[in-house]
Amino acid sequence: MKHKIISFILLLFSISNYAQLISGQILNETTKEPIFGVTISNNGMPYAFSDQDGKFEIEDASKIKELTFSHLGFIEYKVKLENFNKENSII
Repeated sequence: MKHKIISFILLLFSISNYAQLISGQILNETTKEPIFGVTISNNGMPYAFSDQDGKFEIEDASKIKELTFSHLGFIEYKVKLENFNKENSII
């Protein structure tokens, strides 16, 4: 029984290592002010929204190939994940 519990814990740990974390901050290019309420999506499916500091986080981005950043009044911005610094990126 003890071996089953240890095996289960190791399995959970290995699964969590495959998850890919993406985080960043979205700033206005001109004023360098954070942008609140930006929708971060992939193929039309929203994954996250930026907070009042312009920050966002996507915990499991292992199946995402491209992110789209959109907000009313701004031009939509797309970035391929291969060109994206996966943690603490500034958009």
